[in-house]
Order: sequence, then C-alpha cells, then structure tokens
Amino acid sequence: MDHDISYRPVRAARILAFRQAMLWPDRPIAHVEVPGDDTALHLGAFAGHALVGAGSFFAHGAATQLRKLAVDPGWRGHGIGSELVRQGAAMTRAEGQHSLWCDARAESCAFYVAIGFEIDPDTYQKSGRPYRRATLRLT
Repeated sequence: MDHDISYRPVRAARILAFRQAMLWPDRPIAHVEVPGDDTALHLGAFAGHALVGAGSFFAHGAATQLRKLAVDPGWRGHGIGSELVRQGAAMTRAEGQHSLWCDARAESCAFYVAIGFEIDPDTYQKSGRPYRRATLRLT
C-alpha cells in the first residue's frame, strides 16, 4: 500500500455519518444504524485523522456478521477494505469465533472471493438491491 493507513477500534458514533455517506447517501442516518451497534466491534481506517474506511463486526453465537463495510471512493483500490476484514477476522477468531459472514452486495462478491470468502449461489433482495451470502471460515 502506498499510503500510511492506521487501523483501530472506534465507537459506533464515530462511524455512523461515514456509513451513511458511503453506503446510503440518499437515506437518513437512521437507515444505517444497526441493532447491537453499542456492543459490536467497529474498526476504522484512518489516513492521519481522516476516517477513510470502516467495518462493523457483530458476534452471534460462534459466528460473526460483518456489516456496513465501506471505504471512501477516493481510497478504494489501496487494500483498505481487505485489511479491515483481515483485522476484524483475526480479532473475532481470537475471541473464539468460527466463521465470519456478511450479506454482500452482488456487485461486491468478487472482492469477498478475493479475500477468501465463499459465496452462496442464491441471490436475495434487501432495500431494493441484490445480495448474496458470503462466508469466511475462521477455524
């Protein structure tokens, strides 16, 4: 990577506006709030003090759900999203989790395959967009 990016856990409040701006700019911020945000692991990617990427990890039994992974368009292609997922996977594995899964936007499935996820063949709709289940085994 050609930029100095730091990664660290952050509070949900730090990433909500970023989530909304990156993922659903035409919807209110409440659309990107997730039940469990107060207890989830939220990782931020920072270029200096600027938040340029974020992902949230929600434990459910022995599996963790990745939700709301987003990277600023000006920073895409620098490995930030991949590193957020790698670090989140390592942290959840250390907590004893067996798998990491997400509802992947259909147009993002190649990204998830490239970092080791398996993609379910079934497509389903959420908020008017096609999605597929992506799963990464942690054990």
